[in-house]
Amino acid sequence: MDVAITIFRIGVGVGAVLVGLGVILIAISLRPLARDARALANDARRLANLAERELSELIDGARQLTRDTEVLTEDLEGRLARLQREAGELEERVTAQPSLTVAPAVAGGMSPETIPPVQSPDATEDERIA
Repeated sequence: MDVAITIFRIGVGVGAVLVGLGVILIAISLRPLARDARALANDARRLANLAERELSELIDGARQLTRDTEVLTEDLEGRLARLQREAGELEERVTAQPSLTVAPAVAGGMSPETIPPVQSPDATEDERIA
């Protein structure tokens, strides 16, 4: 019985030593992976900081564009209001002086009565304009 207990204890001791060696080998083999994970985490932090800085610059640029657009819109609104006033004044002047008439002008010096028809002489009877 003492021999069996001794063999059992030796087996347990050898097993414990082998498990310890396995844990040490795993820890050694995982060191490069841990180093890479740390480097990736540092890169992710740097990228997040860079993105934050770039986004703040982009947001500032967008705010400036918005302000400039508002200024241009207000300027355009003023110009349109002035143009509308001038058009109204011109319309009032034209309606106040009925002696002014505007004759239609046709290119080439032709009067509207002498313009030839635009229908093709080769059109079939179904295609002719009534």
